Amino acid sequence: MWTLTLFASFVAISCAALFLHLVVLSVEEKSSLPNTILRWRCCIGFIQDEHFDLLESHIFPLLSPLDLVCLGKVDKAKNTAVELFFASQLKKLLSHYFTEEEANKFRLLQAEFGVLISGSSGVQFFECVRYPDSDLDLYVEHKHCHAVGQFLLAAGYTFIPREKQKDGFYEVLSRVSEAVRQCEFEESMTGYHCRGIADVYDFSRNGIQVQLITSKKSPMEVILSFHSITTSGSGQEVGRGKYRDRGWKLFEYPSAFEVTDSESEFQAGLRWVGDRKCLTLPLSPIPSLAAFVKFPYPVHINSWNMKYDRDNEAHLEHDFLLGPVFSYCAAGGDAFLKALNESGVHNELDRLITPVKGTVWVDKLLVALLQKYQERLSSTRNGSDAALEWLMKPDILYPAALSL
Repeated sequence: MWTLTLFASFVAISCAALFLHLVVLSVEEKSSLPNTILRWRCCIGFIQDEHFDLLESHIFPLLSPLDLVCLGKVDKAKNTAVELFFASQLKKLLSHYFTEEEANKFRLLQAEFGVLISGSSGVQFFECVRYPDSDLDLYVEHKHCHAVGQFLLAAGYTFIPREKQKDGFYEVLSRVSEAVRQCEFEESMTGYHCRGIADVYDFSRNGIQVQLITSKKSPMEVILSFHSITTSGSGQEVGRGKYRDRGWKLFEYPSAFEVTDSESEFQAGLRWVGDRKCLTLPLSPIPSLAAFVKFPYPVHINSWNMKYDRDNEAHLEHDFLLGPVFSYCAAGGDAFLKALNESGVHNELDRLITPVKGTVWVDKLLVALLQKYQERLSSTRNGSDAALEWLMKPDILYPAALSL
């Protein structure tokens, strides 16, 4: 089944809270694909009997995202209607930049290379509006940039070099890739001072703009660092001004109640993509193309700790896990990796599995064990040490690893 996960949160910074939004497409491998398609067809037919077109065009756009989520909790029929509405909104959003065939290929590209959509596109999705002159902002780990740029060029987009880029896309990409590999990277290469950005590439087709932002490690690092960008300088003020002009009210700090309330997305504590404070929706599958994705990007494994200092300013803390295929942001990742190395399971599995499955299994191992760690950590009050001690028990660790 294809799923759409949306994460929306306001994050406090020194002068104002910027809207942090993430739209992620991922693939979950299911054996019952025909049943999934049949279920969707049945749901669509049922909702059409309830005048879904009227709901979609006249009623749902008037409701806030929270209102829609609450409506979907009333009963199964309304939940299906809300899910179909959000799916149709995503289709409308992508249709501004891609044909239907291109959009399907783009979804596969997101799954295979971990391409994330952020920026104002996420806000437009929630608000069911279209901002004039709005770009589509795509975030991807730099080592996968070539595939995304190649897709855009094949779709008829033209690479528009920035002042410091000058050459064609592949020439610019080659230089930056070498700098990233040698860790000789300077922020002045892009003019962007957001943590984790490797470079920014602009593409245009018939006046439509797509911006490809690449990250030195995980693209989630860039998105999670939005809140910590300095609030001084005209560039950041221009960005905040855009949201004020669109009707958003910016505030400086969340209240004490919001920081401690278990139902608040501002609550201090462990968060991850796809947790219960995220909106996760089913999307129609693409059966003819799904076989091309051999290892879907496990975006749900990205996690962080939401913390506040004495001034009630937010800090999103995480470490990195670097796999052969993807990089991940992980709360407590350093302690997790240290415990994993001390357990010896990595060396044993390397001897048993690598000749058969290659290097992808390392990513799968990290994902499988980190997910168990996150679930344990979120369900216990004993802290990360207790969760790690539980995970490293042989009867927990080895069955989980050998099941890959």
